[in-house]
Amino acid sequence: MIKKYILFIVTILFLAINISSLTAEDDVVTVTLKSDQTLRSLAIKYFGEPNDWEVILFYNGFQSPGEVNIGTKLKIPVQLYKKINKQLKDAQKLISQANNEGAGILAKDLVESAISAQKEAIGFKKKGQLDLAYEKATESVNFARNAIQQTKDKRIKSISAILSEKKGKVQSRKQAQTIWYDANKKQELIEKERIRTLSSASGEISFVDGSKLDLSENSLAVIEAMKQDLIKNTNTSSVVVLQGDIMAYLSSQNKKNQVNVSAPGVETDIRSRSFRASRDENNVTKFANYDGEIDIKAAGGSVTLNKNEGTSINPGEKPKAARKLLPSPTIISPEPKAKIFTNVLNIKWNQVPLARSYKIQISTKRSFSELLLNQDVKGKAHYNWNSNSTGVFYLQIASIDNENFTGPFSSTVKFYIDKDITPPYLLVETPKDDESVYQDRISITGVAELSALLMINTDSVAVDPQGRFSHSVKLISGKNDILIHAEDLAGNISEVKKTVFYNADDKLIYLDGNTTITTNSQEHAITGSTKPGTEITINGQPINLVDYKFNHIVSLRKGSNQVTINAKSQKGNTQSLTVTIIVDLDPPDISLGDIPSFTNEVTFDLSGYVSEKCNLIVNNRNITVTQNRFVYSIDLAEGDNFFEMIAEDEAGNQTLTEVEIFRDTEKPQIRSVTIFPEQVKGGELGQIKVVARDDGVGLARNGKYIIELNTGTQTFSGMLSLSSKGTYMGNLVIPPGISGKLRFRELNIQDYLGNQADYP
Repeated sequence: MIKKYILFIVTILFLAINISSLTAEDDVVTVTLKSDQTLRSLAIKYFGEPNDWEVILFYNGFQSPGEVNIGTKLKIPVQLYKKINKQLKDAQKLISQANNEGAGILAKDLVESAISAQKEAIGFKKKGQLDLAYEKATESVNFARNAIQQTKDKRIKSISAILSEKKGKVQSRKQAQTIWYDANKKQELIEKERIRTLSSASGEISFVDGSKLDLSENSLAVIEAMKQDLIKNTNTSSVVVLQGDIMAYLSSQNKKNQVNVSAPGVETDIRSRSFRASRDENNVTKFANYDGEIDIKAAGGSVTLNKNEGTSINPGEKPKAARKLLPSPTIISPEPKAKIFTNVLNIKWNQVPLARSYKIQISTKRSFSELLLNQDVKGKAHYNWNSNSTGVFYLQIASIDNENFTGPFSSTVKFYIDKDITPPYLLVETPKDDESVYQDRISITGVAELSALLMINTDSVAVDPQGRFSHSVKLISGKNDILIHAEDLAGNISEVKKTVFYNADDKLIYLDGNTTITTNSQEHAITGSTKPGTEITINGQPINLVDYKFNHIVSLRKGSNQVTINAKSQKGNTQSLTVTIIVDLDPPDISLGDIPSFTNEVTFDLSGYVSEKCNLIVNNRNITVTQNRFVYSIDLAEGDNFFEMIAEDEAGNQTLTEVEIFRDTEKPQIRSVTIFPEQVKGGELGQIKVVARDDGVGLARNGKYIIELNTGTQTFSGMLSLSSKGTYMGNLVIPPGISGKLRFRELNIQDYLGNQADYP
């Protein structure tokens, strides 16, 4: 938060110096206006800018050119004018730089403050108020520099990836950690974090742009960098392969999204969406590219991999020449969309010349992010896979050459394993559907398949050797839905649903909820149930029943509303019920006691009252309200403290109030102290300058001092005034006959809350 405080200008007394003439290089030039001179010609001569003749006019206390005559003595502030112009030019340059770097978005308040101070400086300059002009121009420069720095701090943001899939034992280790921890699926991964897979394990890393990296078993990688440029809206990620094998599937490679995969000592420029990177136990790095191009550099050498090409890089050596990868085999069995009704899948493919082995992958996902099988098969062109489940599966196969380069995968084959598709036998004999009973328990009986798992509602039920079952179910008053569920070992399911109505009393209306309701809606649903054959009216309107249930929306007015429900059974029995609905549309009022904007107290009692009975929450904590009044003690942290109060009445109406308190217990910092002249002879006018700083609520307007002679025979005390941001000034008159060296005996500077810094 940028805090602006009122600047007070304090008049500084200077010793009068009689100077008859000065050169143009001095601070102030005094001239006597001659007959051949004008204010405009003086502005050209000393400022180099004819249009700034008003600066000379107003600086000398005149209001119009007619007041200046031949022979008038004029003071021309040459150096101060130059300093102001330089600051204004610097401010304009820095404001332009800040906007070019995105400060208009990420540091908008600072840029606006810089522009405002710049405009004020120009205005003061035109009025001849050059001290204020220089001060405002300097403020503009500082605001612009802070905007540039703040933009640099905010513009580049670290982002994260996630471990989107995992199989087996996958571990991660952040940069500051020395121990490996087990990683969880959907775990966030950050910059400099290492991730590894152990034996028979695999993992998938997903980035914000949809790119994915698949780690095979015994792999180790480090996420070197993940950055987002908030102005350019770009994402850049970098992963280094330290060990094992990584398969990359990149969503895109463009100016907006860049994912780079490299290895120690190896640089890459990737323009491919599909490639493999690996590093073995001898630190030999390999790249196999299946799409686009990849530039690879190492030890001063480089190579470009085109589609279906690979290279290897030995430690400390240049990359080897690109080599062609083996083509993918053609899958013979199973055929696409084949249905398999056994546990064993016989996989066959054609032999690829020069292939040393083949990599077979099976997954339940088309993306192969979760592998059920990841097997290298040497020599032969067939493999039997034993499935433990049924469903949809995907198969792909790649060729591996004699240098262990994996070629592109074959076209994906989708197939089904469905060993048993027949639902289990299930017959429910009792009760009858929609049966009406007068006892609170009923027996469910029937016949089911012997090997099936039988559930009645949430109860597991045993089946005897003849397949028969019997189970007692407790009923509730009114309608009861009973679900009989049978599931065989193959996962096939049979279900039967029975509805039983339990007549527990003479009531005809079973209302959902209370008969008195408070709401903030002018529509409300009246819901409930009744017994079979009963007619229901609400406010005289007949209501359609579905499974003996009614659901009717009534329109309401503000205040109290009466809704009448009437029921009539087939035998002529009746029941009437009145529901009172209170519509409250007005949120509660919160009135707070005095709240200081600034304080140096450790705690603050937030007190006040609410206009009606309600729940009161402060920063997600429920607050006790007694007779509509509350007091809540708040622990204050150093700096800004924000509190959000929410009052919610019984109808659900809410009122939100925000409270902000700034706590400052830090005393100001005294940066420097100066007495001039330090050695006095008597009769001088001395000056005291103290530079201080307060990062909290700001410096108080005045400070106190006691100054003494080094002889200890004379002391002087007085007040200092804040003349500019962080600078206190004061004057000291030395009486005649007093001599010696001046020094501070005591100096007190406070902030607005009374936090005090002392010197010496």
